[in-house]
Amino acid sequence: MSFLVQHIRSGEFARRPQPLDLAPGQLAVNYNTDSTGLFFRTDNGELVKVGPVHVGTDAPSQINYTERSIGEMWLDTTDPISPSMRVYTQGGWSLVNVLDGSITENKLANGAVTAQKITLNNSLFPTADIQFDLGSTASRFKHIYTDNITTGDLNLRSNDGDWTVIEQANFIKLRNNRTLQEFKITMEAL
Repeated sequence: MSFLVQHIRSGEFARRPQPLDLAPGQLAVNYNTDSTGLFFRTDNGELVKVGPVHVGTDAPSQINYTERSIGEMWLDTTDPISPSMRVYTQGGWSLVNVLDGSITENKLANGAVTAQKITLNNSLFPTADIQFDLGSTASRFKHIYTDNITTGDLNLRSNDGDWTVIEQANFIKLRNNRTLQEFKITMEAL
């Protein structure tokens, strides 16, 4: 003898169960094509959405239940070139480290960005002029490949020397940063 077991279910768009309508651990399903979801109630009475991730420009709709589910995920496609993954916490929708390689200032400041390779299809700009470094004295890049470099003063530093190349109106000045001696390279027209 077989019998059919069905969980609490709804086909209504964006409908969520009330936590008190579920026993702890009891499952509820929304099978509406545009707002599918699998929900359960925790032992402290919170509603949790197990999946799937909501994809769209607007946060997932909520009907019947005043709070979204802690841990619920939303792939925000407001910027289709660089969508952002968000997770619902008690403070609202929080941006998380996303799969497409988006890098935010907050992630950089907290050291949350690590990657084997970052591929850009656009320019890379700091958020403020003359405020941020690329690498450090302890963590340097091995090689830089570029077609052209536009810079202010050029600092050349190694274990053997420490020089600054300074552009003047009619000549180039070299400063030995260890001895503070300066040298002038005079320009002569060809």
